[in-house]
Amino acid sequence: MKKSTKGMRPLTFPPNKVFFPVVSHLRVVGAHDNPILEEPMEAAILEPVPASRGTDPRLAQATRLWRYHFDRDPTVRAQGFTGYLKGTPQIPESLIAEDSNLPFLALADPRPGISQICRLLGIYPTPKFANHDLVPFDRHLELPTGPFWFRHDGGCQNVGRCPDECRDDHEPGILIGTAMVGLFAIAHDQHLLEEGMGIDLPGSKRLGIPSHCACVMVVEGVVRMGTQREVGVALPYWGTLRFRLQ
Repeated sequence: MKKSTKGMRPLTFPPNKVFFPVVSHLRVVGAHDNPILEEPMEAAILEPVPASRGTDPRLAQATRLWRYHFDRDPTVRAQGFTGYLKGTPQIPESLIAEDSNLPFLALADPRPGISQICRLLGIYPTPKFANHDLVPFDRHLELPTGPFWFRHDGGCQNVGRCPDECRDDHEPGILIGTAMVGLFAIAHDQHLLEEGMGIDLPGSKRLGIPSHCACVMVVEGVVRMGTQREVGVALPYWGTLRFRLQ
């Protein structure tokens, strides 16, 4: 999902959010207090972590969520980084191998709940919503309640298509993106979005309104989670994310 970036503002999360430096090679990791870097997001972009090629993706992505203070959430209560890493599952063998159709590997930790996850990641809910406001579109999209791994395509293969079309048109074993999956896809690779772009997540619908689905988008340089995306409307530079758990 790439388009011209000439004249665009750099992608940032809300300016009053605390951010952390790039985690790429992870030379120093310990159980000490989380280091804090109060700089704009463009100075602290979290680089994508490959599934192989010289770095441990489990260590890298667990560290990334730890730096967002997931370990301190009351639903997690991990004892520092060591405790948080201990609660991070191993990557399933089926997800380690490179997949050109689903090139991104991501770790999700749904325990804090979607509203709190938005707050931890510094993503603005637009409009505000509670955890129960978003529900799975169908039972096949009920996700694990503990940390899990997934592979996804960032929405790049469905650009310009209506979200409701993508609900019906997907391969066996491939699921359509949910709000939870979308949040962690962006948490680990913010390069997926630029100004004016969005990722549709029709696997999550607004409670009682199946014609509305979740999405993540960039508006005026700020990443936002929406819950009122019209599923019957196609938008340029928007695409439905696909993923698999196995």
